[in-house]
Amino acid sequence: MLINEKGLCRAMSEAAGHGGYRIRFNEDEETISIATDEWLVNIEIQHLPRKALSLIVEHFGYIPVPGCFSVEKIKDGYQVQGYLDGNFDADVRGYTAAGTLEPAINTGITVWGMSLWIESGGIMRGVSPRLFGIVELKTMKKAQIVGDANLAIIDEDSAVFFRGCGSEYLSAAQQILWESIEKINWWKAKEAETEAETEDDEEQGPEDACEQIEIQEREAIEEECREADDGD
Repeated sequence: MLINEKGLCRAMSEAAGHGGYRIRFNEDEETISIATDEWLVNIEIQHLPRKALSLIVEHFGYIPVPGCFSVEKIKDGYQVQGYLDGNFDADVRGYTAAGTLEPAINTGITVWGMSLWIESGGIMRGVSPRLFGIVELKTMKKAQIVGDANLAIIDEDSAVFFRGCGSEYLSAAQQILWESIEKINWWKAKEAETEAETEDDEEQGPEDACEQIEIQEREAIEEECREADDGD
């Protein structure tokens, strides 16, 4: 199962109180799509977690009918309004239509409020780690980057997209560090780590030389990032 029930409910409640979320019930396709400015979930109705469905009914005040709606928390409860299909399509395209899917790995670095992920072509994107609670953590190994833009995790019955960002909003010093991190061959380090684990899973632990070098590189980069932030 890709979706984490509690995590999705928490994300929906948070979104409702901070600008709202949009939801579409696709009767013909038997799917539900939920979109915010930070994440998008597409899931077959039969696989939607029960607590998430109960939360939707609570927000609506009734069992929803097929269609497209916006939901926002207000002083006296929740405001549910019709939402144009065309606008929802635009919301979805903002996550899915950026280009092809490329495998992605986590660099292990979290800085400037972003978890840094890099795709096989070397393009790096930052994603807010607080969003990862929407999915089961073990599924993060399936992560892909969509057209150098957003992070996607997809399985047979559901898909989750997280809004990714680049270095365009960082200071000049932070952009230099971003480029330095991006230039590291993370895929080679990952391959070496995987090969070592395959050869001897018991003997090749955290003390393995290749892994120690990678850990030291990460620690040095994170220290440089902290110094740059202090300097700004």
